[in-house]
Amino acid sequence: MMDNKDKKKEDKINLRKSQILTAAKICIIKHGFHAATMAQMSDLSGLSVGVIYRYYSSKEEIINELVKKIVDKRLRILTTMDVNLTEMSNIISARLGMQAHDKDFSEDNILMFEVMAEVNRNQNVAAIYKEADDRMFKALLDKLIKFQDGVDIETVEAQVEIMMSIFSGTDTRSLNKRNINELKLRELHDGILSSIFNTKISR
Repeated sequence: MMDNKDKKKEDKINLRKSQILTAAKICIIKHGFHAATMAQMSDLSGLSVGVIYRYYSSKEEIINELVKKIVDKRLRILTTMDVNLTEMSNIISARLGMQAHDKDFSEDNILMFEVMAEVNRNQNVAAIYKEADDRMFKALLDKLIKFQDGVDIETVEAQVEIMMSIFSGTDTRSLNKRNINELKLRELHDGILSSIFNTKISR
């Protein structure tokens, strides 16, 4: 069992890490992955650059922890959601995607876009992004296997890939404020989801 001294030490470490990660997220969103510096993070967090390096050896290590926290949050949401095709169609058509379930999703998404932009330039960041994508794919795969009885694994894997593409595309398109008729979008999305899951969406 942890004594009071060890508990205080752990709390201090967690507080420092939280300060660093909060500052890093703001800096990366504001300046981009390349332009964000440890000095900027130091100014924003109120911690010296030396203290930041005591906890994180590089920007990649900070990005890794930020991405893990985002994915952990999204997995908690995903694993507690029921698979409801009508609700999915409504959310996609409203151009909300995961924003309907996570108020910080848009902000987190900007950081994830920065990570994606860095994938082809930085092997470490590419590995971070792949691990995050793999975790989301596996969670959704497990969800859709349980949702459908007797559907072969290759079909479910294809369904997951399409659904991840739809939600990713919807989240990207939400940055564009184009005014598309929501009822028409819903009608078409109903047809797409009905086709993917071989079941009719009735309203």
